[in-house]
Amino acid sequence: MGNVQRHSRTADYSKQSQRVFLYCKTDAERTELIDDILSHDAGMDCVVSYLNAFEENEFRGELLETGLFVLWVGHAQ
Repeated sequence: MGNVQRHSRTADYSKQSQRVFLYCKTDAERTELIDDILSHDAGMDCVVSYLNAFEENEFRGELLETGLFVLWVGHAQ
């Protein structure tokens, strides 16, 4: 899965980790949201992932392991 990028507070995470999958309009919005999600300590670690480029099989595979899908919609300024 070369297009999937994963972020967590630790370098080592298991398949049982809580997962969040993001789609964001811009890299800056995505980075800000990832930092915000990972800054909260809910008593467990989570993995935040996204695709660099859309590939249907990678997308489906990642969603099967994901507990929450976040669609971040930005606005024009």
